[in-house]
Amino acid sequence: KELVSDMRLLAVAVACIHHLDFEQILESYEFGEAELVGLLARLDRLKLIELKPNNLIRPLVSRAFTWLPQGPIQTFFYAQAQADFFRSRFDAPGEALVFASGRLSRAQASRLAERLKRVVQEFRETHLEDLHLPLESRPPMSVLVAMREWEFGALRALQRRSPLKARRG
Repeated sequence: KELVSDMRLLAVAVACIHHLDFEQILESYEFGEAELVGLLARLDRLKLIELKPNNLIRPLVSRAFTWLPQGPIQTFFYAQAQADFFRSRFDAPGEALVFASGRLSRAQASRLAERLKRVVQEFRETHLEDLHLPLESRPPMSVLVAMREWEFGALRALQRRSPLKARRG
C-alpha cells in the first residue's frame, strides 16, 4: 500500500528492482541526493532493499516475484497503469502485441499457461544478462502476458441462451 501511495517511492522501488545504482537513479529522476536517501531508507524499512554504506543498494525482492492477487499493486495497475500501457500501437522496434483466440481444453490451457510463465522467466533472465550494458542502452521495457477464458462481450451477447437440441428427422 505504501508503494502505490507515493509515486516517488514507487519509482525508486522499480529502479532498485531493475538494478539501477544510486547514481543512475539520480540521473534518471528529479530527486536530490537527500530525498533519494530518504526514499531508499523507506524501502529498506519495508525490506524491499538493503541500503548499504555508501548508498549501495541490494534488492531483496525475488527475481520471480508476482503481484498479490487483488493486492495494492495489482489494483493500482488495473486502475491507473493498464490503460497507459496499452496506449501504444506496439509497432516500434522491439515491441509486439499479439492476440490469438481459439478453443482449448482445460488441460491444454494449463500447459500453455506454464509455457507463457517460462517466457516471462526468460525476459527476467535477459534483463539480468544486460545489466553490464550502460543504462542509456537499456530503455525500460515491460512484458505483459495474459491468458484467460474470455469472449468479447458483444459476441457473447449474440449467443443463444441455451444450446439448440439436435433435431431428429
